[in-house]
This record gives sequence, C-alpha cells and structure tokens, in this order.
Amino acid sequence: MAIQRFREIENENVPRLSTGIDQVDWMYGIDSSSNTWGLPSGKISLWAGGYGLGKSRACIELCRHVLDKQKLSVLYFQGEADLVSFKKWTGDQILDTNNEFYVSDSFSLEEQMKEISDTAPNLIIIDSINKLEEFGSGTKENIKKIIDGYRLALSNINNGNHLCHLIIICQLNQNGDIKGATDLPHLVDVVLEIVPCTFTFNDFPTQGYFVLRMGDKNRYGKTGKDLYTVWKHLPSGAICVSARSHFDDEWIKNKGITFNESYDAIDLSIKDFAQHDESKIPGTKKYIEKKEKEIKELEELNKAIEKEKQRRIALEKDQEKNRQILANQEEQRKKELQRQHDEDIERRLNIAAAKVQQNLLYNQQIEDAEEERKMRRDNFETSVFSSLAAFTFGWMSGKK
Repeated sequence: MAIQRFREIENENVPRLSTGIDQVDWMYGIDSSSNTWGLPSGKISLWAGGYGLGKSRACIELCRHVLDKQKLSVLYFQGEADLVSFKKWTGDQILDTNNEFYVSDSFSLEEQMKEISDTAPNLIIIDSINKLEEFGSGTKENIKKIIDGYRLALSNINNGNHLCHLIIICQLNQNGDIKGATDLPHLVDVVLEIVPCTFTFNDFPTQGYFVLRMGDKNRYGKTGKDLYTVWKHLPSGAICVSARSHFDDEWIKNKGITFNESYDAIDLSIKDFAQHDESKIPGTKKYIEKKEKEIKELEELNKAIEKEKQRRIALEKDQEKNRQILANQEEQRKKELQRQHDEDIERRLNIAAAKVQQNLLYNQQIEDAEEERKMRRDNFETSVFSSLAAFTFGWMSGKK
C-alpha cells in the first residue's frame, strides 16, 4: 500500500442494520450519512460473557426482532446444542414459521463461509467461537485466520443495498477473560459484554436480570459506562427491558421524540427495569388482572372508608345522645338542688316566721297580763278608795 496524505483518505460511510430493538441500535450508534442506527453493516461484533448469563438468549431475541420487525434473514450457527434441542428451547411462532431463519450445526470455518455465501443472510450468529474447529487453543494465528475468514465471507455478500452483520458469542473464564483467546477483542470491530445485573433501582430485585453493555471498543460508535441495556429472563427467553436511550440527547433529537414521549418511555421502563413485570405493560393479561385487582381493592377501600364514616357518624350520634343525657341529668340535678335550696329557704323562713309569731304572741300575753294586773290594781284601788270614802263618809255622818 502506497503512502497517502491523511486528508486525501476518504471517510467510510458504514450503513446500519437496524435490529428492531431500539436499545441495541442505540448502543451500537448512528451512521450520520444515512441517519440510521444499528449494527454496522459488513462488520463483526463480539458478545462476551460468563456461562449461563444470557448471551444466547439475547441473540435469539435479536433474531426474533430482525425476522419479525425488520423482515430480514438470519443464519444461526449453533454449537452449544444439537439442532433438535435448540429448536425445542427456542422455537416459537416467529422462529418456527419464518422462512428466513436458517440454523446450522457446521463448525468448521470453511463450511460456515460457504453457508454464509449460499444464504447471504443479514444477521449471522456464531454460538460460540470456542466450538469452532479452527479455534483450537485460541492462539493469535488461529483467531486471525477465523476473523479474516469471516471478513471475507461478509465482503462477498455486503454489497449494494444488502446489509449484513456478524455476531460472535464468546465464553469468559472465571477471571472474566475471553476463554483461550485474549487477542480476539483486538481483531473485531465492536465488543459488548454480558454481565450480571448487580445494581438496583427503587429496591427492585435483580434476580433474573442481566446487563448487555458496550465494552471498551466500538469503531463505529460511542463507548462508555452509560451505554448498557437491562434484560430480563422469561420462560420463553429474554427481553430487553430498559429505556436508556431516552437519557441520550442525540437519540431523542434524532428520533424527534418529545419530552413527554421520552418521559413516558422512561416511566414505563421504571427508569432501568422496563417491563420487569408484565403487569406494567398495558394490554397484557397480567396488566388487566392487576388493574381489576386495583379497582377491586379501591372498591373495598371505599367500602371500608364508608363503613368507618358510618361508624364515626353513629359514634358521634351516641356521643351526642350521651351528652344530651348528661346535660339533662345535670339540669335535673341543678333543679333538684334549687328545689332543695328553695325548700330550705322556705323552711328557714317558716321557722323564722313561727319564732316571730311566737314572740309576738308571748309579748301579747305579757301585755295582756300586765293590762290585767293594771286593771286589777286599778279596781282594787278604786274599791279601797270607795270603801275608805264610804267609811269616812259613814264616820263623819255618825259623828254628827
């Protein structure tokens, strides 16, 4: 390759393959020339995580959306289980009836490259690279050969309007390192990590959740600790349950999302645990059952409130009745005390009057007795005087 001036090198516009899962598209980034978000076409991603965290489940959910929403094709190389078992634990109406979903148990690089060329799929899943025959002990030479083979296969079908992207699933060891292939992240274009959900929000439990987050490498988009999505395990698979993109001004502006729409999306997701409970998703059976339960509980609460209201009214009536009874009793007591007081006054007055009357009678008797004595004295004196006068008159008459 000849030497070039830096300014003469043309920028590469990398079209995007939208997965149908907004949060995954947002993590990968946008192609400004086409104004589309999603997987960079013709490129390779590495999804690395520990055993049993949800790598395969997340990829299968990705397949469902690519097939159903985007109407694109998928080729899934399955090396973790036989295809019959794989269909048993992944099959649903979308995967089972879609003619554009291809699966293969080929795990030699040459066979895979041929099948990629034959089917020309839009999305290719390698589950997992550790099972590939050429992987061996994961030496740098082996890994480079594999990645070069995949890039050649992609270049053969990535032309014109045909979009394609290849995702490699890789196991991590107990130390969190890529199992047997430390050079693998340096050779791919984008690295994502699947890790346990170790944080909480509003005390929601994190059991049954995992996180798909952007690693330290994204040649065609952003990296950073804020680029992650939360996923929830369900009996039927795994679903993306977060709305992290609604905290990104670029996403909101590009999508023309209003503040209210963004707020509603965040609110629905409970800010990091969207749809953590199907009862929060309008239209679902659990949502309807929950609403019916809430209505019933509200009715019961209203009945209890009305019952309590009636109890308090009855209690107030009883208290008023008791207050009236006590008031009447108090009034009767006061009347009785007044009556006793009046009777006592009257008795005292009668006693006083009787004493006065008695004193008057006694005084009258004394006066009458005094008058009688006076009359007797006067009569005696008159009699004595008359007798003396008669005697004197007789004596005088006899002397003559």
